[in-house]
Formats: sequence, C-alpha cells, structure tokens
Amino acid sequence: MSGLLLPREVVAEEINAEIAEQLVAEDEEAKLWTKELQRIDPTIELRRAAEDADDPELQPGQWCLRKKVPGDVDAYIPLPAGRPPGSWILEWLSAADLWNPNVHRDRKEAKRKMREAKRRVEKLRAEQRQDEMEVAVRAARRIRGDGGLTKRTDLKVPPAIARERREAKERKLELPPGVTP
Repeated sequence: MSGLLLPREVVAEEINAEIAEQLVAEDEEAKLWTKELQRIDPTIELRRAAEDADDPELQPGQWCLRKKVPGDVDAYIPLPAGRPPGSWILEWLSAADLWNPNVHRDRKEAKRKMREAKRRVEKLRAEQRQDEMEVAVRAARRIRGDGGLTKRTDLKVPPAIARERREAKERKLELPPGVTP
C-alpha cells in the first residue's frame, strides 16, 4: 500500500473542511428555495434548526420551514430527516395542502382503498379458517373411537385377510360351510 500517512488531526481538519463546504453549499441552495417558497407564501422561510433547538419537534441541525405568524410565536415545520433542500419540498407541500380539493379526494381514495384491502384480508382469513375447519371435520369423520389420529379405519383389508376373517366368523357362528349369515 503506497501513500502518505497523515496525523489524525490533519485528517480531521480535512473532513471538517469538507463538511463546512457542504453546509455552505446547502445554505446557498436553501436561500434559492426560500425565494421560491416566498413566491407562494411570503411568510415562509427555509432554515436549518439551531444546534441548541429546544422545540421537541425539531432536531438540532435539521432542515425546517419557518412560518412567521404575526402577533404569535413562529411555527416550525420539520422537513423529513436526511434530505437536503430541493424541488421535492414543493411537491411535499402541495401533497399536504388541505385547501386543495384534489388532496382531499386523494386522501379519501387512499382511505377507501385501505378499507377495501382490510375487507379482502378479513374475507381471505375467514375463508382460510373455514377450509381448515372442513379439513379437520373430514379427518375426524375418518377416525372412529378413542384412537385419535393414530388409528385409521378407512384402509381396505387385503382379500386374503378378509377371507380368513369371514371364515373365522363362520366358525364362530357354527354355520354350515357355504351358508352366509
């Protein structure tokens, strides 16, 4: 392995510098998306949560939307974790827009499909239970007495054994040979 071994401090500095560059690039992109969001609503701003954020909904360093509410505390809406700012924010906001009738229709449709899926699952489970009960009933009818599943009475007797049993039964009854009871 060829290469220069560097002290840990130098490597840590390089890593920190790369992270800082990424943060600066993300902050620049966040400014562009803030302008785009303010075209929709001038009171919205895209920000990164402070490292000492005490809001239980926010994680330190997480991206969030800040909604300025006049005369009240600003509202913070956390964005899904691990995603840097981008065009997906507009889609995410439009999917959560409860003033849009299409969103209501889509949500109602999703709930309807979920209910139908649950009904299908319950119907399938009921059919499977019935099938299992039918199999158990058929098995119980094949078995007589206290033998349980260890004793089978549905087997045919070989002809030679059947003949011997008939002859033994005839001798027991002491009927003349050739006379059937």
